[in-house]
Amino acid sequence: MQRVLSTIAFGLFLVGSAALPGQQYFGTGRIGYEPAIPERVAPGQIISITLPDAEPRIAEPVRAAEIPLPPTLSGFTVTLYQSASPRQVVAPVLAVTPVAPRCPSSVGRDCGGSVRLDVQIPYELAPDYPDGDVGSPVPLNEAVIVVRKRGIPYPAIPIAPRTDSIHILTTCDALTPGPHPPCRPIVAHADGSLVSESAPAKPGETLVLYAYGLGPTNPAVATGDAARASGARPVLAVSLLYEFAPFQSADVLATPGMGALPATPSYIGLVEGFVGLYQINFVVGQPSANTPTCGSLYRPNFVLTVVGSAKTDSAAFCVE
Repeated sequence: MQRVLSTIAFGLFLVGSAALPGQQYFGTGRIGYEPAIPERVAPGQIISITLPDAEPRIAEPVRAAEIPLPPTLSGFTVTLYQSASPRQVVAPVLAVTPVAPRCPSSVGRDCGGSVRLDVQIPYELAPDYPDGDVGSPVPLNEAVIVVRKRGIPYPAIPIAPRTDSIHILTTCDALTPGPHPPCRPIVAHADGSLVSESAPAKPGETLVLYAYGLGPTNPAVATGDAARASGARPVLAVSLLYEFAPFQSADVLATPGMGALPATPSYIGLVEGFVGLYQINFVVGQPSANTPTCGSLYRPNFVLTVVGSAKTDSAAFCVE
């Protein structure tokens, strides 16, 4: 059955351990245009590619109307080329969004525009070693992404294939048209409302966070398709660590501290009806006697780190 996509509004998009069917996030994991260093990406990951828009320019955002996602949207096609097999795979497109150009005030004329493509890295991507080439100067799999508009190619964008490239969703990822700093992790209570300084988590409470880039699943899901039922779990092991400590902002280093403790997730798997989106259910640990309370300027006192084979990412938030 095909599902229609729609944009998610905060406070309404997630309920309990499952998502409302047919909804989809956009705009996570930007890699930019011709990055100086190949971006680490994982099979099935949702990323954004921003590049100059050629005439005729895109005037309004366009989103894929159905799942499975289309190979072409608004004339744009994205193809993965790799030295491993299969050598060439189309990367399905979720959305095409015009980006306002940043023109100096002194220009006084049209200095061009840009466009952002939200795409899924094919599950057919063959990862290198988890984090680097293990002493080899040559990657096991050399890979690039080539974007075409109406058949005309842009310069190839190099990527670094990894087993996983975990990215916890934040409030700067979940909605178009763009970031809204400060970026706060999307961590939800059982009723779907977001954890915040005014609605903190409670010790012993089960929470849900959302992430991209955990790699392929068992059972496998086709590139561009959504999980048709819950239970599609990541092939590679994922572990959780938590710690209570004061933080000055929601931006936390991805490396856990010396006092971090293991947490046992109650569920890690793809969200039914979504493309490439994972949910992680976990229980909040018990704070120590000297744990500070959250500050009024969103100074979280709890951090959860999701540890993959190649990359980790952390979410800091308030616990009562």
